[in-house]
This record gives sequence, C-alpha cells and structure tokens, in this order.
Amino acid sequence: IAVQESVAQLFMALKVQGYPTLKVPYETLNKRFRATQNIDRETSHVTMVVAELEKTLSGCPAVDSVVSLLDGVVEKLSVLKRKAVESIQAEDETCLENTHTHTHTHTHTHTHVGKHLYWVQGII
Repeated sequence: IAVQESVAQLFMALKVQGYPTLKVPYETLNKRFRATQNIDRETSHVTMVVAELEKTLSGCPAVDSVVSLLDGVVEKLSVLKRKAVESIQAEDETCLENTHTHTHTHTHTHTHVGKHLYWVQGII
C-alpha cells in the first residue's frame, strides 16, 4: 500500500507540474521587473530635478528660471504618478488572475479527486 501511495503522489506531482496555471511565467516576472525599473528611473528623475531646483534656489534666481524648474518638477511628478498608477493596476489585475486561477484549480482538484485516484489505480 505504501508503494501505491508513493506512486500516486509521484503521478500527482507530475500532473501538478503539467498545469501551466500553477507555473510562474518568466514573461510575467520580467514585465514586473521592468515596471519596477521604470518607477525607479522616474524617481531618480524627480530627485535630480528637485536637486537642480534646490541648487538654483540657493542663489538669487530669476523668477522665470524658478517657474521653468517648477514646471519640470510637476511634469516629472505627473509621469511618476502615471507610472505608479499603471503599476498598481497591473498588480491588481495579476492578483485577480491569480485568485481566479486558484479558485479554478481548487475547484477542479476537489471535484475530480475520485476520478483521478481511480485513473491512477488503473495505471498501477
């Protein structure tokens, strides 16, 4: 009986590895990594623009130069905000997909356990 159980566990493990929904695709991980890099890049742009603004404000700047620098800061912040919102939406979509996949797999596994065990016993 112990041998049959270990063989059944082996078949189940092999079958689980065959489900593409249980794997983490490389493309998804790469996409998330690139999105994080984009946000880091935009954060660095904002930091550079703010540093430039502080450097300009340390002297006696003209009003036009301060206004143009502030416009640059606002522009960089709006780009950063847009990319952050896009990243959050992508994460929400991924969470919903994972929840759907988990629900589907969980439902499928529990409704077909008897059939699977019958199938495994037929093979052995």
